[in-house]
Amino acid sequence: WRKECILDAGNWSGDTLTEDLDLSYRAQLKKWKFKYLEDVETPAELPVVISAARSQQFRWNKGAAENFRKNYRKLVKEPSVSFGTKFHGFFHLLNSSMFLIVLLLGILSVPVLYIKNNNPAFSWYFNVLAGFGISTIIFFCCYFVPYAKIHGKSLKSFFNFMGMFITFFAVAMGFSVHNSLAVLEGHFGKRSEFIRTPK
Repeated sequence: WRKECILDAGNWSGDTLTEDLDLSYRAQLKKWKFKYLEDVETPAELPVVISAARSQQFRWNKGAAENFRKNYRKLVKEPSVSFGTKFHGFFHLLNSSMFLIVLLLGILSVPVLYIKNNNPAFSWYFNVLAGFGISTIIFFCCYFVPYAKIHGKSLKSFFNFMGMFITFFAVAMGFSVHNSLAVLEGHFGKRSEFIRTPK
């Protein structure tokens, strides 16, 4: 960060749990440009124990929801921002809310299977819905493409990725209730203190 950019964007603000995301949006709305350096590593980004990862996920997801609540109007109303950028920014700010959908799908999966197996008249409907399974393939590709760029496209690299992806998917599903509560707290404006993640 350049000091001039931070001050021009309104300085750091502690009214969300992800103050860096908040400052990033405010700075971009002030026409500051960012450069993503793919070769710069961030050591100790991920916690070493699951309880710390859970705490970090809570903070990140709640903070993202708080940032949506705080910044989406400014983004949508900014006349100098293109529709495409507004669309992308709006859903980027809203991305932690996907845990609400994950939780809902998990809860509804059992009754939906019951309805599917006991009501053949609805089979066409479930066949259409099955097409949305392609979203998992898209999700997979969004993670595999950058992984392959860094680690190569060998068969060994692919199987290493598969092991990590399945683990990631399982952990994300396991965190869905916890993260959904975080998102709801963020959207409804429930305040909580910043708890640093041990790394």
